[in-house]
Amino acid sequence: DYNMNVFNSYTLRFLADQGAECICLSPELTLEQLTGFGDLRQAELLVHGELILMQSQYCLIGQTRAPGLGVCSLPCRSGDYFLRGSRGYIFPLETDRDCRQYVFNSRVLCLMEDLGRILALQPASVRIEALRADTERLGTIVHLYREVMDQIAAGRRPQLKRYQDQLAEISGAGLTKGHYYRGVL
Repeated sequence: DYNMNVFNSYTLRFLADQGAECICLSPELTLEQLTGFGDLRQAELLVHGELILMQSQYCLIGQTRAPGLGVCSLPCRSGDYFLRGSRGYIFPLETDRDCRQYVFNSRVLCLMEDLGRILALQPASVRIEALRADTERLGTIVHLYREVMDQIAAGRRPQLKRYQDQLAEISGAGLTKGHYYRGVL
């Protein structure tokens, strides 16, 4: 899973040697760093989705909506919740059935415009993270990426900006290229 934060080729080789068939590399890597990995035939690269920024065992929603109650009334299951950052960005909050709290990025990762460069690295697969996508929206996202990948494989040059604009329209939250160019290391 991408939460393992595989940041270097040594970790990729170690996990492959331990029997992992496909290892998702950290979305915090830049294109330049990915190029330096060499063989990515066992690597999965994240290209699209709403990414989790933080996970917590503490349920902020339950504590603010039902403070002091001995039994949680599960307010997190009846509404949309978010944190608003100092710049006005909206960070969606979700909980799972075990009451773990997830804070999602305010923007959807979208590397459509860079898909040709990513595929040139020859990863085992590309990944669309779809924890929050409904079936219809996910179908559209997968269809658009598949169409572009097929065009690239056939030697054509798809209009990536047009496809990215379609993804922006259905995202509803704005798009980001994440750390693909700016990195964290």
